[in-house]
Amino acid sequence: AVAAPAPPPPVEREWTNREGKAIRATLLGVEGGMAILRLPGGAVYRYPVSQLSDGSRMLLPAGGP
Repeated sequence: AVAAPAPPPPVEREWTNREGKAIRATLLGVEGGMAILRLPGGAVYRYPVSQLSDGSRMLLPAGGP
């Protein structure tokens, strides 16, 4: 059997909220309607997916809210 391809490594990118404020962070995952973001300094922050801009929500993996 062929193994499924490994998911791509997390990539730092710009995320924007509905108010237009942008941050640079790496998406670690989505859990319970929260995007789990790692900031460049290493801090991990949970941010409500519903507060992300439409464009940022489009970048979330399939299966996210």
